[in-house]
Amino acid sequence: MDKNTKYISIVREPWYQFQSSFHFYYTCPRSKKTFLSTGCYVYPYIEIAKGKELSLFEYFNLAYENLNSSIPWFFRSKNYQAFDLGLDPMLDDDEEIEIQVQRLSSQIDLMMITEYMDESLILLKDLLCMDWDDVTSYKGENKTPYTSITLEEYPEVMKKFNKMFKLDVALYRRFNATFWQKVEDYGRERMYNDVMTLRRLREKRKEDNDVKDEELSRSRRNSVADSHYKLYATVPKAPTRNYELNILKRKIAEQSRGLNPSQIIDLADYMADNYGLCPL
Repeated sequence: MDKNTKYISIVREPWYQFQSSFHFYYTCPRSKKTFLSTGCYVYPYIEIAKGKELSLFEYFNLAYENLNSSIPWFFRSKNYQAFDLGLDPMLDDDEEIEIQVQRLSSQIDLMMITEYMDESLILLKDLLCMDWDDVTSYKGENKTPYTSITLEEYPEVMKKFNKMFKLDVALYRRFNATFWQKVEDYGRERMYNDVMTLRRLREKRKEDNDVKDEELSRSRRNSVADSHYKLYATVPKAPTRNYELNILKRKIAEQSRGLNPSQIIDLADYMADNYGLCPL
């Protein structure tokens, strides 16, 4: 990468991330439907559950006792965020965890925090010299709503969770600390004022988009819907690995600078093998 490249990622409080994955992959109706055509979609949950309908705590307790690296997609239930950041989710040694977390901390220019998305966007805007229009998209609704559980109310579960997700917890604590140091460096009052500006502009954009939607005529809607349908009809209903791999290769080729065809193929292969594609 170019020497001036900025590296940016995002983390979420591990317990809430675990809940989100559990409901996304296991409890929502879409997961059950998708499982019929893509068997990996609900792993490792279905392997741990053994056909039973489990609550969040029931699943966690079974995973705590039975999860291992031989189960497909096991990392979804053990240090998932560490896995996404290139670390071994089975890493358990405290000294090695400290080394790996420090290494990541020195490499990443900005680690955004899901729980503080507005502040994260302000820091992102500042780092990349972006305009307000670049960061004023408004929030959509959660597609799989669920009732979130606070872990502090269950100290025994918290103890086991912090042990099982030791690496994710260490990552979050480190990057949460560095995040608020960046806020301090940015200026608390300046951050407060910019967050208020962001929220005001976001609401204005939402209002403008609502008006535009209302002004869109029915014939125009039908025309757009028809064109989308025609586009969708050209896409295989069950994409194969080769289909998605070809898309990756094309997109990398379009956006690459100085990569030769062999490097593009190697990069696309690596991405296809590591981003969680379910083989059909």
